[in-house]
Amino acid sequence: YPVNVYYLSDYKHEASKNITESITFGYKYITIINITAPESIEDDDTIVFEVESNHPNNLTVKIENKIIHRANDGKYRFEADTAGEFVITATTDEDEYWTAGQNSTSFKVYKHASHFTISVPASDVFEGSNATITVRMNGDESGSVIMEINGANYTVGINNRYAVKNFTLPVGTYFVHVFYTGDAEFNESNKTSVA
Repeated sequence: YPVNVYYLSDYKHEASKNITESITFGYKYITIINITAPESIEDDDTIVFEVESNHPNNLTVKIENKIIHRANDGKYRFEADTAGEFVITATTDEDEYWTAGQNSTSFKVYKHASHFTISVPASDVFEGSNATITVRMNGDESGSVIMEINGANYTVGINNRYAVKNFTLPVGTYFVHVFYTGDAEFNESNKTSVA
């Protein structure tokens, strides 16, 4: 703003010349950042979220220190390939007209539910013969299952969605309890069948 100074004079002093100076009063706009994101998604899904700021420049969006860029539709996307809790952070730097801004929110990535079926022999198995127990996983579960028969546990690896174990058992009726131990993407689960 320009400032004009005048001395009007008194009985001892003459009037002074007009002196013009300028003074700048500083103020900055306050930066506001809003993040709109779902609270949770499943593993291997894409979280789609929005970040809005009244600051026209310098918006940086990160998830776990990885910079996320805005897509052409104005939204942000992040491929969630592991389960856990993640933090979205949006920041702007201070500049000549704007204050620095920061906001964050978190979301959870959950494992998929695991599902499987147990196949036992359809007909009677005679003493001394093998009974084949087959577990078929319904998704891309990996790792192993634990088959419990007659109080004994057997760990069987999953190969191409199947876990297969042959048993030679004495005469009787048996309950087959199968427990899937889970992996990085799928939760654990269990079922019981009669053999």
